[in-house]
Amino acid sequence: MPDGIGDQASMLRRQVQKRSGIDTVTLEPHTIVVSGGKGGVGKSNVSLNLAWSLAESGQRVLLMDTDFGLTNLDVLLGVSGEWDMADVLASRCTLEQALVPVRDNLDLLLGGLFGEQDNLRREQVRTLLGVLSRQMAKVDYVVIDTRAGLSDTVIGFLLAADTVVMVSTIEPTSVLDTYRTVKRFGVFRGRAHLGIVVNRCSQRDGERAYASLSRMIRRFLHRDTVLLGTIPDDRRVGRAVLRQVPFVDMYPHSPAGRAIRRLSERIDHDASTADAQPRGFLARLAGYLVGSPSTPGDDA
Repeated sequence: MPDGIGDQASMLRRQVQKRSGIDTVTLEPHTIVVSGGKGGVGKSNVSLNLAWSLAESGQRVLLMDTDFGLTNLDVLLGVSGEWDMADVLASRCTLEQALVPVRDNLDLLLGGLFGEQDNLRREQVRTLLGVLSRQMAKVDYVVIDTRAGLSDTVIGFLLAADTVVMVSTIEPTSVLDTYRTVKRFGVFRGRAHLGIVVNRCSQRDGERAYASLSRMIRRFLHRDTVLLGTIPDDRRVGRAVLRQVPFVDMYPHSPAGRAIRRLSERIDHDASTADAQPRGFLARLAGYLVGSPSTPGDDA
């Protein structure tokens, strides 16, 4: 890592730590950002059930819905909170007050409404970093469900993540949208482990779709990916959505439920066996959303 960039990343970490009193490197959890090329691929359902499965296994998880103004994790869960992230950033409540307890080891933080904007302003990012630093010291994983498309804020989350999970389906348009999304945020030097989940398909068809996608990414973007898993087209998923219950909880032995558990076990295994290195999600996020776009990920 170039000395200048390394010094800048260290400075950002110190700034966040000074404001919060928390060491943002040694105490940060593993951060998973779930995204997709466009809406309709089941991204939020994957985020919710992945977070639920991790919490069920004993991990402490914070689930964040950052689709500002269009949150749907609360709808999938049938819950409502008095406060959200917008209220926290406006100092109308504390982060602890905005957290919605979902189950043991799992809290939900809704994004809230930020007017017509797609991006957080710099002062909002600084506030977010400060309030998140203390909560992150209390959890093992943060699962962030982003909005479809690539605003600057979404790109910042993708670049700062430890693991990026891109959700696609087998439809050629979805595969191409996923490739285009990876291409757009891939022009920056992200450090995240990039994994693909192919949703609503047979394992064979999912593997074929992934093979096509990974060839394009490797040939044109010179980047490696990994197939984290396929999730079958399971009618019980729709039933669980109507009941506003995670399908991994309502139908734990269904094909989709088993697939999500394999996904959570894979991510947990990869996170626990990865080479030990500072995570620094908050500093990388600050580097992109507050500082230079070239900062995040350069400490890989």
